[in-house]
Amino acid sequence: MDEMLAESAPDGTAGRRGGPALIGANPYAFRAGERLRNDLVGSMCIVWVMSGRGTVRTGPLTLELTKASVVCLPWRHDVRWEADQRDPFRVGTVHVVPWHDARVEVEPQVPWQRGDPLLDADYRQGERGEVIEIPLAHADARQLVTLGGYAIDRFDRGLTSDVSLRAMGRLLLEELTRASTAASDSGPQPPVAFEQMRAFVEQNLDRRFTVAEVARAGDCSASTAERLFVRWTGSSIVSWSKDLRMERASVLLSTTGLRVGEVARAVGYPDALYFSRVFAANFGVPPSRYTSVRIRP
Repeated sequence: MDEMLAESAPDGTAGRRGGPALIGANPYAFRAGERLRNDLVGSMCIVWVMSGRGTVRTGPLTLELTKASVVCLPWRHDVRWEADQRDPFRVGTVHVVPWHDARVEVEPQVPWQRGDPLLDADYRQGERGEVIEIPLAHADARQLVTLGGYAIDRFDRGLTSDVSLRAMGRLLLEELTRASTAASDSGPQPPVAFEQMRAFVEQNLDRRFTVAEVARAGDCSASTAERLFVRWTGSSIVSWSKDLRMERASVLLSTTGLRVGEVARAVGYPDALYFSRVFAANFGVPPSRYTSVRIRP
């Protein structure tokens, strides 16, 4: 992966400088059972599932995609998408050119049809690699998804200058390198059921939910759900969820102008007074004083 961050052209052409560039970023909501096929895509494509599930085939590989992992399809890949019939996936994708000539302005376009001149442009290059699959259990993988979401937002707002596309391309490949290295260096990984339940909790912090609801997200019993959380977090579902709510609340208080009551509702506490007591027990100060205590001149 590190060679993709090099300044010199991959084909060894002397005197040509460049680096990664982002050329596309978008979400896509599949219909039930929908199938899509692209025989040749001129990018490295980082994919994550926002909701639902489905299958991705590239080359000889078949990958079952859920919210438990991030996948990177290699430079100039083929891809066949098939959404689940009952729970079709909604995916986020970002497309990166590993090396783009510094002398040519980046066009924010992903070539995917044969005959498109961008597919064979010598100022867009890369080296064919392997499919990379990274469990979302790794913090670096979640950072990669966060950065991908930011890239989608920039495309949605039309913020696609040459400078920003090159900067985002480099950041995405750097995060991909970090995440894939962390995944390969780590030991046993959490099962898919745990990742699905963890994702359910993170996506539903603005409301109260039961252990049974969390267990259903992982398609397992409540006792199995509790056992998995203790195994992979060291805490029960209720305790881990509360800690996550408090962490989210501290971030909102520090980075937004939301009032205490608004923060309380955003993390699933309709009673602001009760939220304040729980918050103070965790951080030693009430939420109304949290920002002033943290900020220093």
